[in-house]
Amino acid sequence: MLCIETRGNFFTLGDINALVSCRDKPGLIRITFRQLFPGVTGPRGARGPAGARGPAGPAGAQGPAGPAGLAGAQGPQGAQGVQGAQGIQGVQGPTGAIGATGATGATGATGATGATGAIGPTGLTGPTGLTGPTGPTGPAGPTGATGATGPTGPTGPIGPTGPPGPTGAAGPTGAAGPTGPTGAIGPTGPDNTAQVFFSSAGQNLTNGNFLGSAGQSGTEANVQQVLALGTSYSSEACFVATAPTSAPITFTLRVQTLPNPPANTNLVCTIPINQTQGSGTVSPAVVINPGDLVSVQVSLSSASTPGTVALAP
Repeated sequence: MLCIETRGNFFTLGDINALVSCRDKPGLIRITFRQLFPGVTGPRGARGPAGARGPAGPAGAQGPAGPAGLAGAQGPQGAQGVQGAQGIQGVQGPTGAIGATGATGATGATGATGATGAIGPTGLTGPTGLTGPTGPTGPAGPTGATGATGPTGPTGPIGPTGPPGPTGAAGPTGAAGPTGPTGAIGPTGPDNTAQVFFSSAGQNLTNGNFLGSAGQSGTEANVQQVLALGTSYSSEACFVATAPTSAPITFTLRVQTLPNPPANTNLVCTIPINQTQGSGTVSPAVVINPGDLVSVQVSLSSASTPGTVALAP
């Protein structure tokens, strides 16, 4: 909008400013185009769009009642109404006066007594009446005296043999016999240091996991053991804390010679169903080269249980 300044000095007084609102600056007065250029009228602008419909005004006051209409035609006769209830009985009227007693007639003469008739025949016997209900049970009589003891019956068959009695205490140890001759010296057995041990470290075994010296893992490289010296293994022993009930548990020795991948050997220890220990042997023995990596893979389907494995030459 156009605003003209009414305050200020000589140079600003009367200046015209185009602003959004003349209130934005003190001392401004709104001025229209017609006020600036009286008599000059431009063409009429296009009609602007209709504004939004305003809210409904309040309801007007109720007008006065119109004049009464003409009386309508008489309607048809309605159905007969229900009969009303019977009215209350009226009060009994007063009792009439008692009439006069008539005269008593004369007593007639007594007639003569008739002769006694003959006795009639005996009538038919009537049917037997229904049986009456059973009376209540009487009280129990006193207990009779005990009869004499009967003769002894024959002896019955011999019963089955009873279970064996508990084992008696061990007898004293006999004297030691003479010492036998010394046997020939046997071959030297494997050294305990040649054994290699694998264990789940007290944790339940998991099907498909690999065992190391102190634990198990689903990643074989995490538990593989390296051997510094060459050796060979031909026997394997295995143990679980809880016996399998549905299928045996197997422990398979695996060897990796780098850079080749690890592979199963034919040395396998099997624990049968309902057993906690097992063993396995192979011939020829599995050869282990210096620097080879070894592990044991477990296969089970029964309930999990901790387990250990030992290899020996």
